[in-house]
Amino acid sequence: MEIEQRINRLLKLIEKTEPTECDCSHVYDIMDEAAELVAAGADLSVLMPEVTQHFELCGCCRSEFAALQKILAEPV
Repeated sequence: MEIEQRINRLLKLIEKTEPTECDCSHVYDIMDEAAELVAAGADLSVLMPEVTQHFELCGCCRSEFAALQKILAEPV
């Protein structure tokens, strides 16, 4: 990735930051609850907007959340 692309990506991430944000540790602590809410049909952006915003910025947490959702969607 060229330096210009990296700078543009960083600027876009900075643009999305909020005054109060969750860190990865907090998100991991409540990720199971968030996944269960989504599985039940809840709108996570309404119930946990900080977590939703964190998923937009953090690829690692977003991937973990997607894997957890996939597990919850599997038949028992």
